Amino acid sequence: MVAEAVAIPNKVMSFDEIKKLYPDQWVVLGNPVIENVRVVSGIVLMHGIDKREMAYLGRELVKNYKTFTVRYTGQFPKGRKIWL
Repeated sequence: MVAEAVAIPNKVMSFDEIKKLYPDQWVVLGNPVIENVRVVSGIVLMHGIDKREMAYLGRELVKNYKTFTVRYTGQFPKGRKIWL
């Protein structure tokens, strides 16, 4: 699946809603609300299964937002190492 920009601009959704809409995908969120190091809500700008693609293609989309983040909506396998 290729990365896909979302057609609903400026719609703030809870992270639980985002996980249901885009299961096991990377999402680029504009203006995220973060509490206790957890994303609570945000505006979905793009989603897809390839993290590198999200980071590369999402650069243009985040220019109009004060803050942004990239998050995974699924569960990582136990013991998997994630590089930042």
